[in-house]
Amino acid sequence: MESCNIMVYCACKHRVYPNQKQERLFNEYLGHSRFIHNNIISEIEYNRRICNLFNVRAPYVNRSYVESIFNYLRVFYPFINDLDINTMQACYNPVLIAYENFFKRGFGHPKFKKKNAASQSVKINNINNRIRVENGKLYWKPFGWINLKGYRSEITGKIKYIILKKQNSQWFIIVQYDTQLPEPLKKTGKEVGIDLGVKTLATLSDCKAKATLKLTETNAKIKKTQKELKRKEYGSREYKKVLKTLHKHINKRNNIKREYYHKISKEIVCEYDVIKMENLNLKEMILDPDYSKGLHEVSLGKLKNMIKYKCELYGKTYIEIPRYYPSSQICHVCGYRNTNLGIEERKWQCPQCGAILDRDLNASINILNYGK
Repeated sequence: MESCNIMVYCACKHRVYPNQKQERLFNEYLGHSRFIHNNIISEIEYNRRICNLFNVRAPYVNRSYVESIFNYLRVFYPFINDLDINTMQACYNPVLIAYENFFKRGFGHPKFKKKNAASQSVKINNINNRIRVENGKLYWKPFGWINLKGYRSEITGKIKYIILKKQNSQWFIIVQYDTQLPEPLKKTGKEVGIDLGVKTLATLSDCKAKATLKLTETNAKIKKTQKELKRKEYGSREYKKVLKTLHKHINKRNNIKREYYHKISKEIVCEYDVIKMENLNLKEMILDPDYSKGLHEVSLGKLKNMIKYKCELYGKTYIEIPRYYPSSQICHVCGYRNTNLGIEERKWQCPQCGAILDRDLNASINILNYGK
């Protein structure tokens, strides 16, 4: 197989253990980023309220308007100038995108960032190649040298930016870089339809299935620690100690789940050339009490995204079928549609042809056959 010269963006996430000085700087960067984000939203909303009060048209939220607010903040709050200009610009870009999505695409209203949020991050652009990685260590002047845990020499191209992330009391650095597209995987000539679910994680149209990950012990520890946390005084020494334990259990669950999803998504992409999946409306499904708890635990969107990007990366074909296609209700043998099929019915008999159908397998076969 010939080597590909197409450049793609890749990212790798590494756990880091900052010293006291570095951790103080990390928290400063997150704090300044949050301050810029929240104050720009606050200023925009204040101006909109004043304009509405006097029946005047509010300024259009575009880049020049957001930049004018940002420059005002730099004058009146000089401490935010501790960040370099490119990092400060990266802090207000998400606000601009959020308002564009709100006005043009009907997304939710831009939200303020919380100081004690479980996940916080700030983007730092690599201007003039000031960020570099050598021998498993990342260097950027304000932070100095930082060890990247689990580094395996995968960063081969130019670093575009890094994301400093604090997640459940742990620090991570995500490095985005460009690299050559890997060689396409060997063709197998096989196609598959995949039905994602809560009871069975992924049902394949060739009768194979990927089981839902059972994390009973870890979930029990999380539940127990959450109850213990409720009994502690907020902000106290004991509260912080129990919170750290809770974050430890949550991170363990997330790591196990992520490794499992990477494993099965790679297996699927290696085995099949064409992969068809439903365009799931997860936001709507989460509102349904029959689905909500299970969906939060299995993270179907995460698995779907992994399969999708691996298909693009390794030269396989990914096809998404329409969101409201009734794959479970249609008999794959004769085409009869059972509109009375309940959520709890795992098997049903087609009244037209008499075929006994497994709900998930039938759905995956219909997904495979869609468009043929």
